Amino acid sequence: MKQFPTVLIVDDVPENLRVLQEVMDALDCQIAVANSGERALELLERTQPCLILLDVMMGGLMDSRLVAGSVCTRNTKTCRLFL
Repeated sequence: MKQFPTVLIVDDVPENLRVLQEVMDALDCQIAVANSGERALELLERTQPCLILLDVMMGGLMDSRLVAGSVCTRNTKTCRLFL
């Protein structure tokens, strides 16, 4: 069975998540969606995405710079971030 790559989309704006998910649905990949930095880090405990699309303007307790730094520290193989 073919295993599809995983893309993690992180954004706190629901409309942005919907649009990105629709675009990514056309590709042969699995999609993981997080609406906060905290949720993104939880997902990264269980998945190893090949690409992370991260909202640069995301706020909250864990802003996008902290999430990006944490991703690159935890898993250097996944350090492909588009902000």
